[in-house]
Amino acid sequence: MSGLRQYAMNQVRDEIIDAAGLEFGRNGYAGTSFSGIASVMGKPKSVIGYHLFPSKRSLAHAVIAEQDERWQAADARIGVPYGALRWVTMILASAQEAQRSPIAMGAIRLLHELPRMDDPVYTVFDWRAYTRTNLRMEAAAHDLDLPDLDGVADVLLDACFGLVTTTVGDDDAAELSERLITLIRPILATVDPAGAAATTTAAAAAHELVAEPAEH
Repeated sequence: MSGLRQYAMNQVRDEIIDAAGLEFGRNGYAGTSFSGIASVMGKPKSVIGYHLFPSKRSLAHAVIAEQDERWQAADARIGVPYGALRWVTMILASAQEAQRSPIAMGAIRLLHELPRMDDPVYTVFDWRAYTRTNLRMEAAAHDLDLPDLDGVADVLLDACFGLVTTTVGDDDAAELSERLITLIRPILATVDPAGAAATTTAAAAAHELVAEPAEH
């Protein structure tokens, strides 16, 4: 394949993933179709092509994989140790990115939905493990032994993802951050009893330096 043809195919692939991210973010997995994605692109359904994405599932996983690399890069930009501040900064930065990037919003909604459909999703940046690790580290720093900490971490992540996915089309990133902080702060107090308020305030001030501007 010539370099020019490969470049053209890559451009089409990127356009499909962008449109798919938008549709998955708006309508969820069940409500998204190849026809709807093609309509967003302003092109016939045949443009998606089964040589690129043989199924809706493969396209959903491609959207997640595209965003997975961005989450890894964002986490690498956080200059604090593992713990509550790192996690809150990351979740706020990711929520802000989702307001601007259809791929980010689509990936978050898919990660929220697919496991409930018995469709395992494998990513390098594992949000569930990341949340559990950061909350464990925070609890350990305060000498707290919380037997159900993993369950608390899972509920917190699911609640945050659920809140983010209800904001599709809402451009007020500041309001979303405030709502997330209101949700996070009382739960975070279980692992950071004295510092939950200060931690969320610090994360709110720092997360914009971590969020990556949307490229598409």
